[in-house]
Amino acid sequence: MKLTDKQRVLIAWDDTDEDFGVLCFRDIARNSGLPIDAIKPIVRGLASDGLAAFRRGTMTDDGTLYGSGYELTEAGRRALSERGGS
Repeated sequence: MKLTDKQRVLIAWDDTDEDFGVLCFRDIARNSGLPIDAIKPIVRGLASDGLAAFRRGTMTDDGTLYGSGYELTEAGRRALSERGGS
């Protein structure tokens, strides 16, 4: 079965931790295999649908500033698991 671009973007969060699942556009593009210009409107659409949330000023586990990005909401995590993700 061929995945839609929206499904590929959602699956980009498959290996992220629930406590630190913030991904920037670059990481989402890398994980999905799609170009950044293609994923930006998709990610913003996921946020509009309540599946992702924008976060700014996030940190890595070691306290390094990561910057801003998007993370899946609880609804987004459910949608991911329904599509066969983790």
